[in-house]
Order: sequence, then C-alpha cells, then structure tokens
Amino acid sequence: MTTNQEEMQRILSKVCSRVKVFAGLYMDHLKGVLSSSKSVYCKEGEYLMYEGDESREFYVVLSGNFITVKKLPSGEETVTWTSEPGDSLGEVAFIDGLPRCSAVKAKSSGFLLAFDHKDVRKDPHFSSQIYFNIARELSARIRQMA
Repeated sequence: MTTNQEEMQRILSKVCSRVKVFAGLYMDHLKGVLSSSKSVYCKEGEYLMYEGDESREFYVVLSGNFITVKKLPSGEETVTWTSEPGDSLGEVAFIDGLPRCSAVKAKSSGFLLAFDHKDVRKDPHFSSQIYFNIARELSARIRQMA
C-alpha cells in the first residue's frame, strides 16, 4: 500500500467509525458504496430535503448540524430532531419508498454523503447490515421521543 492509500484508509476508518449506520461493516464493503456516494454541501438555513419530496436516498452527516422539522396544521414548523456528525438522515423514505415525512434544514453549514437505494442494494451483506443499523437508529430516536 502506498502512503496515499494508507492515508486514505486511515481517513476512511476514522470517518466510518463515527457513523452509526456503518457499525459492524468491513472496510471492503464500505469502499464500494462510498465510491458511489455523492458529496453534498448545505449552507446554514438551506433545506436538504422537504416534507413530501420523492427520494430514495439517505444521508450521513460529516460536518455541521441539521434539524429535522415537521410542518404543523397551522403552517408553523416544529423541530423533531437535531443531528450532528455521524448521524444519518432521510432513512424512512430510503426504506419505504414513500415521500419524505419531514424536512431537513442546515442549522449550521455542513457536508453530507448521499447514498442511493439502488447503489446500497448492490451488495447484499452491506445492505442487510445498513438496514439493521438504520432500524436500530430509528428505534433509538423513537425511544428518545417517548
């Protein structure tokens, strides 16, 4: 392995160790899916997604903070969750294929990685572990709200 490859491996390991939905995955599985991910940058106040959007992507927060907001019947927005680096966003639509159930807005500027459903499904081991990890993270969020 060259020095650049070693450095890249070290960076990947560090980033992936902080990402909850990547828990239990081997670097070989991550490399393929990471190579097909897209980098996304959001400025403070910018929306990453809107409630009702059609999409089959989920996102991993690399930097910055993001708030998940739900529109109330009055038209006001209420914050339902605040994410930080290592958290994931957009998992519900990623799993069920239905429109987004809430909006996500950048509380501070930050970078994310976007993962498309069809790319994740290419590797059965990776996708089964990702689905398990997403279920665990969503369960933890539900417990926090109860």
